[in-house]
Formats: sequence, C-alpha cells, structure tokens
Amino acid sequence: MGRRRFGTDFQLMFRILKALLFLGFVSVMTVLFVCGLTISDLFAAILAFVPTGWGILLQQCLEQQQQS
Repeated sequence: MGRRRFGTDFQLMFRILKALLFLGFVSVMTVLFVCGLTISDLFAAILAFVPTGWGILLQQCLEQQQQS
C-alpha cells in the first residue's frame, strides 16, 4: 500500500539522492584513508564552501543598495 502511494518520479528522485549520498560517503572515506587527511581537514574544506552569515548579510545589503 505504501509503494502505491508514491509516484515514479518521487522514487526516481529518491534513488538519485541515495546514489549521491553513497558517492559522497565513498569519496569522504577515500579522502580520509588514501590521501591521509584528517577529519578537521575535511571540516575546514566544507567550511570553505559554505556561505557564512556575514557573506549572506553583505549580499543582502548589496541587493538593497542596487534596488534603491
């Protein structure tokens, strides 16, 4: 009954999400064990790509200045 409730598009997106999560996990394990990086190195790399609150505020201020 639960399988009939979801459409095929939702199942396809769910399978794609599971594949991406698996590939991400495999790549993290590869970087940790093969390249010799530590967890703190991975954390620093993730923080390099995550926008911080100051960056978001600066972008919002710049957009408001352009509108006025």
